[in-house]
Amino acid sequence: MMETLRVPPNTRLTLAAPVVCGRIAFVHRTVWRRSLGAIR
Repeated sequence: MMETLRVPPNTRLTLAAPVVCGRIAFVHRTVWRRSLGAIR
């Protein structure tokens, strides 16, 4: 893990969590739409 940023781990997690959750939701939504399109 990159330790160049002098930020406490809990602060880094708090900042990174919304971004990761947003990406997962975006990817999940895209895959879900593709699977629905394939079924029809």
